[in-house]
Amino acid sequence: MMFGKPTPIPDWYGAMVASVEAFAASLPESVEHNFERGHDHFLLDILPPSALHRRLTLEGSLGEFDYTLGEVWTERLDPSPSVCTRVLAALEAVRDGKVREVRDRRTGVIYHVYRLTTHGLSEFMQDGQYSLWRRLRLKIRNVQIHTLPPLTKAH
Repeated sequence: MMFGKPTPIPDWYGAMVASVEAFAASLPESVEHNFERGHDHFLLDILPPSALHRRLTLEGSLGEFDYTLGEVWTERLDPSPSVCTRVLAALEAVRDGKVREVRDRRTGVIYHVYRLTTHGLSEFMQDGQYSLWRRLRLKIRNVQIHTLPPLTKAH
């Protein structure tokens, strides 16, 4: 039960939610997805259209964003305008097939490399499991690399 006035929603957060909703609406009909929006939270769940794709989940509120791609654990991010820009660029990288999944053959540890080319960005980004990869000192020669296909193609 809440007492008092609800927390005002910042403009950048409202724009982020609207952009995620527009992203979900732009997905092909063949890609099964769900978008839910509340006053101060949202949920985007995209099911993989084939075995070569990965499930993507993005849940957000004013307190934090939770982002998951495939078997990689949830990324917990503190919302800010710059984080919103990177998250939107990462969603578009998944949609456009600009994500590589790197798996260590010995341990099975996975991380993703995103090629961010939208929203004024031109860079590579690794997800949080990359820090575990570095801590375990896994070597690049013992990996299997898989490029995730675009969400516009069901393989």
